[in-house]
This record gives sequence, C-alpha cells and structure tokens, in this order.
Amino acid sequence: MRRWSLARREVEACLTMAFLRSCSSSSNSAFIQRPPHYRKVHKHGPPRNMLEEEFPNAGDASGAGVRLFDYYKTAELVNQLPTIKEKIDFVSPYERPWTRPEKTWHRPWHPALMSTRKAWALPLVPAYFDVLKYYQYLTKTRLVEASLDNYYSGLVPPTASYEKAMQDSLRAILASTRFDSEDERVSAILASLIDEAVFSVAHNVPRLGDFRVAYDVQSECFWVRSGFMFLYDVKEIGSDEVVRKVRKSSKYIGDDRRKLGELAFVSRDRLAVQLRSREPLAPLHSLESDEACHPLFPADVDVTNDVMFSPKVMNLWPDGNPLWQCPGYFVESEETHTYGRIGAKSLSLLDERCKYWDAPAEESTEMWQECAKAQAVASLFTTLCAQAHTHGFTQYTDVTRPFTSQLMLSNGVDFVFAVGQLNTLAINIECDGFDNPKTNVCHVESPIRLYDAYRDGRFYHLTAEGEKEGLNPKVLLRDLFSSKMLYNKARTRSIVCRIILLSRNHSQECEKYPYRKMRFVPDVVVSYWPIFLALNTLFFNEYLIYFVKIGFTCDWPCDGHCLSNELRIFLISDTHLLGERHGHWLDKLRREWQMYRSYRSAQHLLAPDAVFFLGDLMDEGQWGDYYTFHRYADRFDSLFGSSGNRPEVHVLAGNHDLGFHYAVSPFRVEWFQERFNRSTVDTVFIKGQPFVLLTSMAMHGDGCKFCHEAEVALRTIGEELACAKRGKCDKNVSVRFDPYRRPILLQHFPLFRVNDDECLRDKDFDHDDPNRNDPYRPTWEALSKESTELLLKTLEPRAVFNGHTHRGCMKRWTRPVNFWEYTVNSFSWRNGDRPSFLLATISEKHVLVDVCHLPHESTVLRLYIVVAVILAAWLLRSLVPVAKSLFLRTRRIRYRSPSGEKLIKSG
Repeated sequence: MRRWSLARREVEACLTMAFLRSCSSSSNSAFIQRPPHYRKVHKHGPPRNMLEEEFPNAGDASGAGVRLFDYYKTAELVNQLPTIKEKIDFVSPYERPWTRPEKTWHRPWHPALMSTRKAWALPLVPAYFDVLKYYQYLTKTRLVEASLDNYYSGLVPPTASYEKAMQDSLRAILASTRFDSEDERVSAILASLIDEAVFSVAHNVPRLGDFRVAYDVQSECFWVRSGFMFLYDVKEIGSDEVVRKVRKSSKYIGDDRRKLGELAFVSRDRLAVQLRSREPLAPLHSLESDEACHPLFPADVDVTNDVMFSPKVMNLWPDGNPLWQCPGYFVESEETHTYGRIGAKSLSLLDERCKYWDAPAEESTEMWQECAKAQAVASLFTTLCAQAHTHGFTQYTDVTRPFTSQLMLSNGVDFVFAVGQLNTLAINIECDGFDNPKTNVCHVESPIRLYDAYRDGRFYHLTAEGEKEGLNPKVLLRDLFSSKMLYNKARTRSIVCRIILLSRNHSQECEKYPYRKMRFVPDVVVSYWPIFLALNTLFFNEYLIYFVKIGFTCDWPCDGHCLSNELRIFLISDTHLLGERHGHWLDKLRREWQMYRSYRSAQHLLAPDAVFFLGDLMDEGQWGDYYTFHRYADRFDSLFGSSGNRPEVHVLAGNHDLGFHYAVSPFRVEWFQERFNRSTVDTVFIKGQPFVLLTSMAMHGDGCKFCHEAEVALRTIGEELACAKRGKCDKNVSVRFDPYRRPILLQHFPLFRVNDDECLRDKDFDHDDPNRNDPYRPTWEALSKESTELLLKTLEPRAVFNGHTHRGCMKRWTRPVNFWEYTVNSFSWRNGDRPSFLLATISEKHVLVDVCHLPHESTVLRLYIVVAVILAAWLLRSLVPVAKSLFLRTRRIRYRSPSGEKLIKSG
C-alpha cells in the first residue's frame, strides 16, 4: 500500500529541531498507512472472523487508522499552502451559518442542513468560580505557582525615578472623571505602568526605541481540544453501565461532524497594553528538555471526574462569529514586531463577578485568586497560540521552537504576574498511535498589592515593620523586570563604569602623574599616544583583523573523527572585481585589498586542497572587449591565483562574466575557456571525488547552439554515471566514474526555487535578511524548473553548490534524490556587510559544510570613527594652549612697540 511521507517543510524541520526532543511523539506520518476506504473514524469493532484476526489491515494496526491518516494528510496539505493566512484559514473550524436563501429553497429531498460548527467562547474573565483546572485542560497548560525572583535574578533596574513618576500618574488617574467605567480606569493605570517603566530605562537602553507599544489590544485565537468523547456517554435508566452512543446521538455543539470529541474553542481577549519586539524572549526551557514533558496535573488529580465537564457547566457559550488568529496584529498586516514581550489586562470585571457571587470574605479572596490564575493561563495561551499561528505553525504542524511571553493582571491594586511558554499546539487529536507528552507551562506568582491605603494624596503599603509611605517596590520591580532582556546592555555598561572608577582610585601621586609608573613605555609613546593608537588601529583593521576573525571563528567541519585523506575545499562566489565603467579607483582598491587579505589569510590558516570560484569573478565582464577581459583575468590571478599545485584553483563563469543568456557572445565564451581552461560542462576529480562544473547560462533550454552543446555534454556524463552505477559499461563509454560515486554539482545559478523562504533558517545563512521573500524569476535569479529536473535526474548529485544571489541559503531536497543545496554568499563587501565563504570536508561517507564569516565592514568603520574622535579631541586639547600662548605673545609684542612707549611717557 502507498506510504505517505512528510511534506517538504516537515522533513526540513525534522532534520533540525522538530523531532530532536527526548519526549517526541511515538508516531508520525512516515509510519501511517492509509486504511481501507470503508473504515469509519472511530475505532472499529473486534474481528468478525479468523481471517480478520490473523491478517489485520496495516491501516488499522493502531485502532485509529482513519483519524491518524486524516491528521497527517491534513498536515501535508497545510505545508503545501504558500502563505500563512491561507494556512490559518485552512485549519480554522469556522463554518458560516446557512443563509436565508439556502434555508428558503431547501426541499425535503435535499440532504438535511446540518447545524454549522460553532466554537465555545471563553469570557473576558472566568464566569464560573472553579475553572482553573478546566482552563488548564483546555489549553494543556501546566501551572507552576512560585515566585518569579529566579526568572528575574541579576537585574537591578532604577526604581526611585519610576516610583515618583508612577505616583504622579496614579494621582491623576484616580482623581480623573473622564473614565466611563472602572475597567477603563484600571486599563489606564496599567498603560501608565508600562509607559513609565519604558521611560525610566530608555536613556540606558537605546534599543527600547525599536520596541512597539499598543493600547487596547485585540488578542484572539481559536483552537480545537480533544478528549471530549465522554459527552456521548449515556447511562441507561435502571442500569449502572455507561454506554458510548456515537452513532445515534446528535453531534455535540462545537464538535467535528464525525463526532470525534474534538471541540472548537475561541478566546476573544482584550489587553490594556502590549509591548512587542522583533526578537523573542528567551525560553524558560528548550523543547528537548524534560521540563517540556512534565505531566499536566499531579498524580492525585482525578481528571475524569474532577476536570472533565461539558463547557456548559463552566458557563461557556457557543460563538458563531468568524474566527481569527490575532496576537495584537493580523498576519496580513505584515507586522514587523511579531513577538509579544509583555501584556497587561484589567481584572476589574472579575471584581464585579466576585461581588455577584456574594461569597464570604475569605472564600471570595480565594475565588478571586483562583480565577486570576485561570485568566493568566487563558490570556497567555491566547497570545502565544495566535503568535505561533502567525509564524506559520498550526495544530497539524506543531511548533518546532518555544514561544514565551509575560503577563500582568490587575484590578488597579492587586497585581498578578505570570510567565508562559507554548511548547505544543498538537492538542486537537487523541487516539491510539498518537502520543504527544509535551505540555505548555505557566509560572504564576501570588498576588501583590501596589498600595494598601491612599490618604491625603499619599500612598502607603504594609511591610513587616508596619505601614510605610510609598508604593510597593516589589510591584515596581516586577513591572521593570517584565522587560527582562532590556537591561543586559545597561547593566553591562554600569559594570564597565564601575571598573573604570575603581581603576582611577590611585594615590595622589598617581593622579597627579598618571604615567610615572609606566617606565617601560617610551616617552614619545606616552606623549603622542593617540597617534600610535591610530597607527595600531590601521594595522589591525587592514591586516590583523582577518587573521583574528578567521583564526578564531572558522575551522574545517568534522564529525568527530576527521581523517587526513579527506578532501577539504573552499567555495567562493561573486567576487565582482570592479571595472572601468562604474568602479571608482578608491573603491576598487579598498574592495580588492579586503578580498585579497581575507583569501590569503584563510589560505594560510586553513590550507585547503582546492578552491572553487562559482562565477561572477568580474563586475563588467559582459561589456568589455578582448583586452579588457584579459586585464580583468590578470587582476583575478594576482589576487586569487596559486603559485604552485596547491591549492588547485577552479573557476566557473557567471552572468557578469559572460552575460545573461540573451547577451552571451561566442567570443566571450571562447576567451573564458582559453584563459581559465574551463568548458561549458566540465568534470574534475580531486582525491577520487567527482565534481561536475556547469555554466548556468547554457541551461536556458531554448535549443541554441550554446545550450545544445551543454545538453549533449550533460547527457554523455549521465550515461557514464549510469553505467558506473550498474557496474557494467560498454567499450565506447568512459569508465572515469568507476567506482561509482554520486558527483558534486557546481554552478552559478541556484536550482529552481520560488524564493529564499524555502531555505533553512540559520544564523550562518542570513536568517535575518529582510529580502528573503522576494520572488525569483526562472532563468534570471534561478534555473528554470525544467532545467533543474533535467540536472537532478541526469546527475543525481550528492550535493549542489552555487552562488549568484549574494546571500547564503541551505535547502534540503528529497526528490528525486536526497541532497543538500548550498548557495554561497558574496565574497565582496560591496555586496553586503556580512561576506562569507564555505568550508567543505568531503569523504566517501559524508559532505560536511560550514560557513566562514569575514570581518564586518561596519565593525571596521566603527573602530575608525572612535579612534578619529579620540585623535580629534587630543589635537584640539593640544592646540588650544599653543593658540592661547601665541595670542598672548602677540598682544605683549604689540604693547611693547616703540610708538606705544612714547605715548605712555608723554602721558
């Protein structure tokens, strides 16, 4: 029977993080076979005869074959959708109600109009006094009740100025009459807390300016929760036996039409204020840790009898409105600040609810605290679930990285702080064969009062010593701590300042003569130290920095037992030597020196066996004549040429060397072949490893002579590889690929892909490039789909290396063969601030690849700017006394002139 595999993106995720956790699911789509078409989604009955007992269908091995197959098939369809919005719409359980014409024109012989699916809506605050465990089950969130001091340890933010600003804001808000309800007043207090917290540290943390604050935030999400099959259990009158009647019972509200016990839920939350950033918060723990798989409830909790109830019992009501995933923004808005760092929500409605329940004082306080914890669970899950969906994850394609956020709940006086982490979304299926032990987690702290009394315009709070004037400092610290990652730079800066101050604590003699103890330093260096600093900076930036950067950050990739006979190569692309038309001589000198020094430093430190340049050696090669081309080639040889046999240097042509297909001249092709000894399709063998070198412009596929010659050569290589693979070659077929090894393909253009969004997100391959989603035009930015299929079927490459895009990419291919494609970033600083090249270690068993980053030009420029400022300040300080003395001397000479003396004597 046909075996259904994971979709392409799931395979990539599987190779990275998705299933690298110790508590991973016991089944996945690779082990799910399609059950018979006549099977229902519910577990089928016992075997009816010996044949069914001895030879069960493979699709029914788990007892829930149809449900598992549907789940993984849906995941495959979700991964095929191109946009995140389409994925969200596809997995949404929303069903629009029947329209009036549909009801009017319905006839008895038509199929019955089944009631549309509605979602059970969570209220803004709990509408039942004992919902904590129920909310935990709905969201599969484990609750940890403990202090958050450890989470915020090591941070000492400023509270004095913050407290003063908050007292002024609180007095104004409490005295104001502009609020129509108490909920609006509390929301204003929460917004003021966040605003003042940001303002109090903004002067120390410049990156706060990039954060985004939103007010009155819409936070909505929908999800499906399994485990409600008990709603179809019936106890017959006069019998203690519970029977599950699925076939004859009506579909429960919110359930799937197939009566799976999977209810849809929606949370339409409102946050008073939300702080968002471009980067996520640090997770509480990784998905691979055991903490991600702790049980949802303690062992003494009877989930069946104490937790599992109908949503009606918890005062939830069906919601027939459209469903959204909105963590403060909609996915189609192209929001750039997509990570919620902290949200604040008003609980004034909960105060009104507790008054309505009219419980005794102690019991009412306990109910308020339990409901506040339940609301923390619900609000954090709402934000994180919607946030995960807007990043491309769904309940069918579970998260591969945790999402973390913080929450502050308050009624204006009592504050509850919580930190939550989303570890899984796959809570919509519960059947044999699917095991997902991961649980979400919410750390909640006991309520803290901001103040206990407000008299005569002053605030008071209770301490162990008694009543004390001012706001509770613990609440203020929590407000500042809630932006935990903000203080790292400020704290580091304060530590540096302390070290500097301590270093100045010398004796008076040292303070008066700071260089007296530096007898080992020449006097000229002490006197003119800024000039020597500038010279040393010049030497470091233009020479030493390349050895430091490459020597400390780059090394050959190795799987733990590197061998000396393994092949080690450099892969460099897009050097773009500047030409005579558009290249300024100073820019040309600067770029060529940077590339020359980087290449020679890397060659000296790493000693490769071979170096491959993957095209675009020149910037204006497609426009030059014969003499211009050879001047280009001479410059390339002077920069990257090899004086001996090691390393071997192999060169490919790019579109800037020959031109795009429409502009390729036979003369330039001939010049390139003669100068660099490289044909359109070529093969190279180094230490027994076969390489196929291809000119990408010859893969246009339009039947021209240039393309025809390449296709003939490619077909010949394919026949040689095929016969070597069979182990039997005809006499007229070359045996250079015997013994058979899959070749490594090198070319200039990438293989066909829509854009770089298909690449694996990795810090070494430009994961933060804002242009990753720009579409690629076939035959311009990438090969055409037809040419790609021809290459892969003919060569079955072991790995593919290319360039052209000026940014790195690593993509996994599974069809028609398994291999990795690597797109090499540009080697020139003119094409970006992060130039790099690839290091590859190749053996019979593996192809290991790593990225070697060159120094950032922005770092070099910053060093120059800092030294220039120091040098200018020193010159200014040195010239001012000289100018002053010259001015005084001029005045003195003027007053001593003979005419002046005569005037004085005559007076």
